[in-house]
Amino acid sequence: MAPTTAGRHASASVAIPPLGGVLHEGRVSRNSGPLLGISYLGPEGTFTEIAARSISDSGACLLPKASAAQALDAVRHQEADAAVVPLDNTVSGPVPGTIDALTGGAALTIRQEVRLSVVFSLLARAGTAAEDIRTVAGHPHARPQVRRWLADRLPWARWVPVASNAAGAQQVSEGRYDAAVAPHTAARAYALTSLAQGIQDHEGASTRFVLVAGSPGRPQPAAAHRTTLLGRVAGDPDTVRERIEDVFGGAGSRPLLPHRTHVTAGSDGPAAVLIDCAGHTADPLVRTVTAELIDRLPELRSLGSHPVSDTPRATGPTDTPSLARLLHPSPNHV
Repeated sequence: MAPTTAGRHASASVAIPPLGGVLHEGRVSRNSGPLLGISYLGPEGTFTEIAARSISDSGACLLPKASAAQALDAVRHQEADAAVVPLDNTVSGPVPGTIDALTGGAALTIRQEVRLSVVFSLLARAGTAAEDIRTVAGHPHARPQVRRWLADRLPWARWVPVASNAAGAQQVSEGRYDAAVAPHTAARAYALTSLAQGIQDHEGASTRFVLVAGSPGRPQPAAAHRTTLLGRVAGDPDTVRERIEDVFGGAGSRPLLPHRTHVTAGSDGPAAVLIDCAGHTADPLVRTVTAELIDRLPELRSLGSHPVSDTPRATGPTDTPSLARLLHPSPNHV
């Protein structure tokens, strides 16, 4: 069947009601001049768009970009007031492209975070049968989250990494690939059919997205805060982790600061490091520890402090896979 290109909006802004007055604390507002909008990892139909809409529910112009780096650069170049990008996932860990984009270029600050439940669908053009699927497109971070499902049901299909899951859906609509792993919203955006829903291997998996701006937000007295540092640090992951924990230990000279550390081996270089410390840098202990971390590991960069949001929000269908022939693993797969 000929591919359809209906619903593609890769370069256009997605308009939702305009901002009125000053946004909630932690969100972005301008003291003067018009709001430029919020850039995000696009195109239309990404999980990041869902996160951006939930963060900007007071209304904003959403500006889809082809990569996290482009979304963040729009803020640096004053083409957007803020950007929403994926930061880490409970299965796959830190998102390397976001880590690199946040550590390169002018410093930015996290103003807000939102956690979304990850519910993937297998999308294809109408009339596509399971046996016709030879290529499956998706973001590299999505692959570990659906690897077992694809191996059991489409062992012959080749995985193709793309810039975002919705970009994969867009390219399926253009006929470049046979199927895509993407959120259900991408099916509507690109006139695709959902062959199966809820194909993620890990129930309860979630991704954290952050709203990033050029200046920090003010502390919210009633909210718990966390302070985030990240970067690429040379060395094997175990050694890097030990260096980090030495700082938090403080040789027993100060109270232990609650924290969470992710150190992921880099496929093409230094390890990706993401550290979340409990508390705001207005707290002397948090300020001391973060300063020492950066002193000991100068590759790290602080993204400031922001309110905590650890409860995942639902993103879409949680149905079991819908095609009978996709429900049963291939007898040839071991």
